[in-house]
Amino acid sequence: MHVERMPQIVAAGIYNAQSVYKAGKITPHRSTMMFELELPLADGGVSYVDNVSMSIRSNRFLCVKPGQVRCTRLPFECLFIHMVMQEGSLYRALCGLPVFIGLADPVSMRKRMEQIVRSFRDGSEWEMLHLHALLLETVYMLIRDAGTVADAGHRTGQRGLIEEVLGYIDTHLSSDLSLNTLAARISLSPVYFHNCFRRATGRTLRDYVEEQRIRKAVDLLLRTDATLSAVALECGFSSGAYFSHVFRRRMKITPREYVRRMQARYEQTGPSEKDL
Repeated sequence: MHVERMPQIVAAGIYNAQSVYKAGKITPHRSTMMFELELPLADGGVSYVDNVSMSIRSNRFLCVKPGQVRCTRLPFECLFIHMVMQEGSLYRALCGLPVFIGLADPVSMRKRMEQIVRSFRDGSEWEMLHLHALLLETVYMLIRDAGTVADAGHRTGQRGLIEEVLGYIDTHLSSDLSLNTLAARISLSPVYFHNCFRRATGRTLRDYVEEQRIRKAVDLLLRTDATLSAVALECGFSSGAYFSHVFRRRMKITPREYVRRMQARYEQTGPSEKDL
């Protein structure tokens, strides 16, 4: 019978990056040597792990694995557990977790992390037993919440991640908003992300992005005299021709004809000379 060995907790406590890097805005890149479990204490900067970045939120847990490269844009303050362990079911469970995990109950997770820190500092035999019990419960909750993110679009943790993506889309319409790129931002596989996004919004990512880009294009067409190529570039279309193609497919009219109709409608419904 295989006996699962408990992790060796190397350090646990509260970390404030600003107190270490007083003059810096971002911490140096480093390769992690162990599992690093961290719960931010406040919303703040940005965490970068390998090729994935995520804004720091107090309702979002970080699970960094050995060998990953990370750095952090300040501010950043967290409760942390750093530990090593041998290969086994617990090791594989942690390796299978996404880097960023939306929490269904961040208040309870914070209390549990604070208990772990207190037990680690106490160091007595009984407190260490309590510490490992809390650690197993923490891992269980992370696995549960990670499942929530991936498979249940209507739950709190997943909603938070989708809202993060929607906010990013709205402010980065000229950027690469492909399925693979956005899935990587929240550390989900493209298939999981596609399913989560569709459950949460009722539409595919491609359809949503096109809709937002066309809305911005309409605004630019009506408020500016920018060329179609300039509008296309600012709204994330590869060319003016492709922009016109998508616009006509969605709006059933060309961009320029749309502008002429809107201007004519205003002139028809505007005040007459006798009203002035």
